[in-house]
Amino acid sequence: MGIVVTTLVFLMIIYYILNRWESLVFKKLDFKRYLDKERAFVGESVRLTTEITNSKFLILPWIEINSNIPKGIEFKDLKVIGQNNNHEKILRIITSLLSYQRIKRHNTIQCTHRGFYSFHDVKMSVGDFFGFAVAEKEIHYSMTLIVYPEIKPLSRLIMPFKSVQGEISVRRWIIPDNMAVIGAREYTPYDSFNSIDWKATARTNKIHVKKLDYTADLSTIILLNVQTSDIYWQNVDTELIEKGVEVAASITEKAIDEKLDVGYSSNAFFYGDKNNIFIRPKNGRNQKMFIFDALAKTSYLPLDSFDAFLNKNIRLIDKNNVIILITAHANSSLVQTINQLVKRDYCIKLILLDNNLKLEGLSKEVDIIYSYELK
Repeated sequence: MGIVVTTLVFLMIIYYILNRWESLVFKKLDFKRYLDKERAFVGESVRLTTEITNSKFLILPWIEINSNIPKGIEFKDLKVIGQNNNHEKILRIITSLLSYQRIKRHNTIQCTHRGFYSFHDVKMSVGDFFGFAVAEKEIHYSMTLIVYPEIKPLSRLIMPFKSVQGEISVRRWIIPDNMAVIGAREYTPYDSFNSIDWKATARTNKIHVKKLDYTADLSTIILLNVQTSDIYWQNVDTELIEKGVEVAASITEKAIDEKLDVGYSSNAFFYGDKNNIFIRPKNGRNQKMFIFDALAKTSYLPLDSFDAFLNKNIRLIDKNNVIILITAHANSSLVQTINQLVKRDYCIKLILLDNNLKLEGLSKEVDIIYSYELK
């Protein structure tokens, strides 16, 4: 009789648990995942930790966790076994938890491609001992990984840095040595009050500032063109764009090291940002991080033609800044826009990612820098 009663009580408990399985299993069941660092360079490794904690008496015999992983993420120690869509893959973890147990799973991400990687939803399924009941829960767990481009010596990317004496400094290449006052120009909102030329102001009845040779301000702005054909959204050449990103990253690295103010922008769409990114020239470790973040987020999708981009954003650039244009494409409209900027006293240096570009009619005041061919 006692065995029968015990069996009935046991079956009633099982029945109760199975009927309330979904509400019971997720109570005091915590899920976490995190990276040991949020930023890395191409070639580095990042550790992804998945942590599950069962803070109750009920044993969870079967747990399956399916995490949406960005397609560009590669794991060093496992293969992702499922594919969700063209932009994401599925990382599957199957485990179990005893009463009041916590487990951690570590996986190593190998950073093979520059980019901004966003991790989103997680689906957790928990089954019973008998396979009768399965509870499912969608967890929104946002996380990002920013992978910076590889930093290469500029002497391997662009030609002016290759000389008999070896690699010259960015400061000396970008900014001429002459520090003389070479004239006056009209004041802009970004000019310092101390740079006002009072004689020219009195003579013209308009506020003028001293026009210095570019060594005085020691600042530059890098503008990357991701347009690679006449119709700016067509025939995207991803290899040339990646080459441009590497050139921009290497110039930024050396400029920051040499205490040179540097900024960055592009006509590209930036992943993870609703608005266009325009970073004004500054120096310091934070500035380097801001620019490298932007380079990681730079997509292959141009939002506008490069000449239109220049015309829209030139108001944000001080005339004492040296403008470095990095481009794999040029047409008559871009040449005309550059010539107009030169006439307005902007100092422009043009880095060609494709050395076969035709630049008929380009002002002789524009320095042209050629790049080495892709290998």
